[in-house]
Amino acid sequence: VDVLIGVDPLQGKGTDLRTLKQKTGGKMCLWGGVNGGLTIESGSQQNVKEAVEQAITILGPGGGYILSPVDNVTNITDHTWNNVHTMITTWQAARAYR
Repeated sequence: VDVLIGVDPLQGKGTDLRTLKQKTGGKMCLWGGVNGGLTIESGSQQNVKEAVEQAITILGPGGGYILSPVDNVTNITDHTWNNVHTMITTWQAARAYR
C-alpha cells in the first residue's frame, strides 16, 4: 500500500486536507487527519467531534483513508481517554452515512 502517514491538519506545514486529497487522487492512502496533542490530548469533546467529522468528510470519499491521531497519543489521562472514545464513536456515527 502506498501511504502518506502523518496527515496533520493543525501542525502540518501547509497541510490542507482538501489539497492532499486532490493531489493524491486515489493513488495513495492518506493516514491521520486528527491532531494527537492539540485535539485528542488537550481539546474538548466538541473539538474532537469536529476534527473527526472534517477529516472523514474531506478525506473519506472514494476510500483510501485511515483515521488516526497524528503523531501519537501519549498523555494517558481520563480526559485523553474520553477524547479517544469520542473519536471512535464519532467515526462510527460518521461512517454510517457513507
